[in-house]
Amino acid sequence: LWDRLDKAFMLMGTAQKGDWIYGFDGMYVELGGEQASSWRGPLGNSNSAQLNVDMTQEIYSLSAGRKVWGGNDRRLDLVGVARYTMLETNMNLALTTGSSLLPDLSRAVSGEFDWWDAAIGVRYIAPLSEKWDLVGYADVGAGGSDLTYQLLAGANWQFSKTFSGKFGYRYFYQDYSKDTFEWDMAMSGVFAGLGIRW
Repeated sequence: LWDRLDKAFMLMGTAQKGDWIYGFDGMYVELGGEQASSWRGPLGNSNSAQLNVDMTQEIYSLSAGRKVWGGNDRRLDLVGVARYTMLETNMNLALTTGSSLLPDLSRAVSGEFDWWDAAIGVRYIAPLSEKWDLVGYADVGAGGSDLTYQLLAGANWQFSKTFSGKFGYRYFYQDYSKDTFEWDMAMSGVFAGLGIRW
């Protein structure tokens, strides 16, 4: 997807009060690509076609959970998640025939889909040292999707009282279908971010 990626943003926030945690997780991804081809037609004319495809995906999750095990230095949380997904796709095809006997063609197709999923997950945090923590997270659910799940493994580096570095790997999967539309997608990769605590 890297060659087709126009822009992407992720924002995650958590609030904690006693044994309870609350969270927000947002992902915004824009993909775009084009393909062009040319060939000689039966009348000796030169034909060309160009296809442009753009896709926007937005995923927003709200979560609430409670510590079910651990003490002050490490904890295991059970989390409930409500996740909203919106997809918007646009496809444009332009065909040039190079002949007055054959008309040029252009077609445009677009679609927008959105749905909600519910998921249940676990989060585990364990210290490695005074400034380093290990973080693991997993959830699985369904609803509008036939199946959705994600896995995250990472580390937090608390290099100051306010700021921390966040590094890890994330895998996210969705299987959604409606009428003739099929969305069977996995998105994964490493991440690096900045954490702000106040």
